[in-house]
Amino acid sequence: MNPRPRLTLAAVTLLLLGVTSACTEKPPVGRDTPIRIAVPVIPPAIGNPYQGITIPSTLALQAVFDTVTSMDASGQVVPALALSWEQESPTEWLFRLRPGVRFSNGEPFTAEALVESARHMATLRGRGETIGSTLAQIESVEQVDALTARIRLSEPDPLLPLHASIWRIPAPAHWRTLKLPAGARNALGSGPFVLAGREEGRLVLEANTQAWRRPAAARLELLMIPDATARVQAFLSGAVDMAMVVSPDTTAAVARAGGRVVARLTPQVDLLAFRTERRAATPLKDPRVRRAMTLAVDRALLTRYVLGGATGPASQLSFPGAFGYDPALAPLPHDPAAARRLMAEAGYPEGFALTMMVTTGEVVGDTLYYQQIASDLKKIGIDVEIRGRPPARQMQDIFSGKLDVDLFSWNTRGTDPLNDYRHRSCLKSSPSRQPFHCDPVLTRQLHAAMVESDLGRRQALYAAIARYERDHPPGLMLWQRPDFDVVAANLDGYAPVQDMLHLERLARRLP
Repeated sequence: MNPRPRLTLAAVTLLLLGVTSACTEKPPVGRDTPIRIAVPVIPPAIGNPYQGITIPSTLALQAVFDTVTSMDASGQVVPALALSWEQESPTEWLFRLRPGVRFSNGEPFTAEALVESARHMATLRGRGETIGSTLAQIESVEQVDALTARIRLSEPDPLLPLHASIWRIPAPAHWRTLKLPAGARNALGSGPFVLAGREEGRLVLEANTQAWRRPAAARLELLMIPDATARVQAFLSGAVDMAMVVSPDTTAAVARAGGRVVARLTPQVDLLAFRTERRAATPLKDPRVRRAMTLAVDRALLTRYVLGGATGPASQLSFPGAFGYDPALAPLPHDPAAARRLMAEAGYPEGFALTMMVTTGEVVGDTLYYQQIASDLKKIGIDVEIRGRPPARQMQDIFSGKLDVDLFSWNTRGTDPLNDYRHRSCLKSSPSRQPFHCDPVLTRQLHAAMVESDLGRRQALYAAIARYERDHPPGLMLWQRPDFDVVAANLDGYAPVQDMLHLERLARRLP
């Protein structure tokens, strides 16, 4: 949910002409030829590792910074900057760090880097940033020795190693010199690439020769092309080797150009969130109305025809591979007759009118399915007025409590479903953030799950929360979000894991 700077058509054309000549002859591809990736957005503040979680907006961050832990394809926590960890008490963890790591400016990586990072996340600015708010339970870090850090929490968190997989670490001495937000254009970490140059719409990344995650490619270039069709055209013309977040309808054209369209299931669940807080009265306060809205929408049809069958209707605000996901929980079916009965029981047999705020362009095809959702709701008497708003403005209004609509496009994210409740429920992470749906029964369940240190009991509590929310929905649950990427046939190493692309593995296969 990052702001999306816009390039004009002329700017996009000039950008592409700068990558490939307008003539038919293309320069020879050699071992040192950069791997070029077209992305919807390149945030300007790539030097601030605490902004953003999801790709492709975080590709540059993943290239420059390392995380404390990582995740494998099965959802298991694996070492990264930390090699091992142990829980000393419900609120204290000991992390042993990887030796021999250096930041790209030569600073040695030690426990001091975690101390400095935790200090920033505990500030008012840090708590307002994505990573700081998600890791709000981290109270402080103590340097036990150069390669051992003791992490103190404000509340028990038996899943801290999992949560630390999004915790990116900047070089501490360099970080202290930055004046945010302008200084965050200068990125410096221990990752496989270093920032070698940037201009409008283009970012150059060169191999960090001293990185412990040694890159296979000598150079990457990220090209910001906001329009999905233009990203595909860039691939078809040979201007880029990969184009991220495109329409699945481009499969045939991409195949003719020697590429493939790959469905990448993201660690996000899309929903239309209900705003029930700070309102005198709204039909959405009645769970029967909220359940009726889910029953009214033919989500299976939408996933089949708009999303290419890459995903299916969600039964819970979680997904396979996430902690606590309940595979036995079935999604609510498409049942307009049952929806109309629930509307009548709730006292709205004739329906009512709602306003829905959406940010379009974040998912290919989203305009089409928002319109179809409104059409399905109309069939049970709910008239929906669809409004559009830029993502950055919508995010500000949501967290400040200024959003003045009934439901809005939203998504949960991450392999721990409970993390998202810090953003939207009464269990908020920052005094400056206003919840938009508080259910007292759910709040008690959430608190019980969050303080439970036994992983088996905690998993059972997660499943109970999922069952409760299916019948008392906080939003119109849609599906686990798929994104579609175009990848050249001669590009090896494309193997995304959750929200990690592992750019260090990308390599062009030469003839």
